[in-house]
Amino acid sequence: MTRFPASIPLLAVLALLIPACERPPDEAPSDVPRLPFDGAAVGPDSFRMVNGIGDTLRFVVTPTGAGTRIARYRRVDAGVDSLVAVVDPVDLEPVSSLQHRHLTGGAVTAAVEYGRGFDGQARLRLSAARGQRDDNIRTPPPVLDAAQIPLSFGGLDLTTVDSLSFNYVAPFEGRAMAARLVATPDTLSVGGTHHAAVRLRLLVSGLEERYWFEAEPPHRLLRFQEVTRNMTWDRG
Repeated sequence: MTRFPASIPLLAVLALLIPACERPPDEAPSDVPRLPFDGAAVGPDSFRMVNGIGDTLRFVVTPTGAGTRIARYRRVDAGVDSLVAVVDPVDLEPVSSLQHRHLTGGAVTAAVEYGRGFDGQARLRLSAARGQRDDNIRTPPPVLDAAQIPLSFGGLDLTTVDSLSFNYVAPFEGRAMAARLVATPDTLSVGGTHHAAVRLRLLVSGLEERYWFEAEPPHRLLRFQEVTRNMTWDRG
């Protein structure tokens, strides 16, 4: 997925910056239905989530001339990691994204512009201190950018969704990967308050994340769990 723990050496990412033959993209199902988003449900917002050791994620959603801007920030020892996506305000399809990560050995940035690459593909630019590389990513619809997840899921009709398949664009991997989202009704206690919720499980490339949204609109994100890293974030 898109996160890169500090233990991953920068050389693993810099390998993507070395000119190479075109890598074959993952094949994705061509009959996946359009994602049932309601853009009105993802409006302006700003909030924080905190994990058990006091680390903080900050989420900010703002309207812009280019679309709805969805941003996530996390302070790390070397600075601030950020994931920012601009999406269509109605169907929430990605327009562009920018991710900045601090890894072992330095920082790396991935910028994606949808529909701006060769033959309508997404254009990817990977940048680090040692170089820069431009590439194309095939993005068969429906597609979501890693930077717009999970807040875009608040735009789903969570009363009717049980499972969805889509293509998950992971810029640092340089490709779109087949992903599945599974929804289950749940109850959740956060800060001593009980909520009727919907638990969403995101499954992609053998990894899993879980998100709990309020069952009723506007479907606020209440909990975010990085299963692989065994880390849970609760809304402050």
